[in-house]
Amino acid sequence: MAPRPITIFADPVRSWRLSLTLLLDTLNIQGPKPVALLAAIVDAASAENDPCDQAAIGRIVAAVLRVVKAEKLVPDGTSEAELTETVHTHVASALVDISPLLLQMLKRFLVLFPSWRPDGSGRVDNAPTLDGADGKMSFSQEEMHRVRHLIYCYLPAWTNFEEIVRCRRALLGSKAGGAAQRTTPRPMMAPRAAGAAPCALITVGPVGSGKSWVLNNPQYPIDEVIARSFGALFPAPPLADFAVLDPDSVLHGLCSGMGAPFDGSLRPYANFVNHENFCCALGCRKSLIFDGSARDPTNICGRVISRLKPAGYRIIFCVVLSSFQTARRRAVARQQKTGRETTESFTRFIYSSLQKALPLYLASCGERGACDGVLFFVNDTDGGRPTLEHTLVGGARTGARASEHAAQLKAAMRRGAELLALPPQ
Repeated sequence: MAPRPITIFADPVRSWRLSLTLLLDTLNIQGPKPVALLAAIVDAASAENDPCDQAAIGRIVAAVLRVVKAEKLVPDGTSEAELTETVHTHVASALVDISPLLLQMLKRFLVLFPSWRPDGSGRVDNAPTLDGADGKMSFSQEEMHRVRHLIYCYLPAWTNFEEIVRCRRALLGSKAGGAAQRTTPRPMMAPRAAGAAPCALITVGPVGSGKSWVLNNPQYPIDEVIARSFGALFPAPPLADFAVLDPDSVLHGLCSGMGAPFDGSLRPYANFVNHENFCCALGCRKSLIFDGSARDPTNICGRVISRLKPAGYRIIFCVVLSSFQTARRRAVARQQKTGRETTESFTRFIYSSLQKALPLYLASCGERGACDGVLFFVNDTDGGRPTLEHTLVGGARTGARASEHAAQLKAAMRRGAELLALPPQ
């Protein structure tokens, strides 16, 4: 009897790699300051024969501190001695295992970064891409852990690699040796058949509008709402199959994991980890919930949906709105109860941003648009529950269906403008 072929299985979460394309997306969100810091580290390390030598580390740390101060990245209340110790600890730890190949890949990243421009108009068919050797370049998660701690070496973020992987497995429902599959690690995977397409549910709405209620209330499960609203057009998986991407959860997890009280200065680090989680979920074709305000179309459409669509995802916007006055009442009540503050100026900023973003999302529900469907909830009665007022369905439309969609879209636009209106200051 012929011997059976050997099949190699791998944990799909741990073996996932971040492409250079997705690293450019991830740091594009953060802006130029952390990239300037990374450039200083790469330049200083490349100038050393042995970057791990203690004297070399001292010179690299000195170069880093100059940029941290010049870019005003020093967290409030941090002394000179504390900053120096934090930077030295991060840099020395990350440089121990850094390789010449990784430094070369980071140099290529730095060359490409200035011209990397995700679309901010709401389009999802215009994502920046890389060809040739650049398009094949990718980073292991161990490498990204080192890079992350170099970029945020001025922050007291002491997570270890195994903790990041454990949290990522828990998020994506993967266990080592459990639901493993044969893989050749790659950042992007080919689309599956439409009937098996993963789903991404993106919440849209200000703090206090009731998005969490819509997502989590067991009496009105969101997957059942999707099934009733869209039928067989694009069936959603069970709610338990979704992974929830929430930078606030990452931030609180980091702080509690370090045994520390909430520290808002760690938000850039948490945002980086959260986008890494998105990229990993995309590589594993995991259904996703993006739990946020969706105030920025450049992020939602240009960086997120533009990567989901080519991978065969179905996209649903879950809009939950309340008036500004209602949102402020709820914010004040929540602050009195929990101590968590949402300032009036921040609330105004979110409402002002959504005034521009929401019409883009609603109008994008179409055959070639950003989304396949929209659920539009209104939650403007204290003590009440969100009401589904409008449902927009994508796909080809002709005749009566086109007229019905146009009427629903017009009504949803009008209702959105009404609820997002800001009172005079």
